[in-house]
Amino acid sequence: MANITPDQLFPGITLSGNSLVIPLAALDGLSTAEANPTTGDGRKVAFELVKAIVNRYTGFSPTSRPTRMSVASVPPIGMTATIARRSYTLNFDVDVSQTDIAEEPT
Repeated sequence: MANITPDQLFPGITLSGNSLVIPLAALDGLSTAEANPTTGDGRKVAFELVKAIVNRYTGFSPTSRPTRMSVASVPPIGMTATIARRSYTLNFDVDVSQTDIAEEPT
């Protein structure tokens, strides 16, 4: 029903040449040390990217959400007394002739 812009998912996102730049401030739980390209934690970067998408998407009113994209998270499942597993799901309708995101209906 609605299209969303990259800035709605990652406030302050910019293009610099061929690079997409997402400010650390757009990823609430990511520190500079964790984001360091050579010494950081790639799992933490991936987690915060997905978490930001899910949190921002679910913050949109239902009529402002794309119909050809959906996101979900389930409550954490306890693995041990101190570790839980968190699952997120991102779904996209794709145009099978182009293997790309399907256009939103008008």
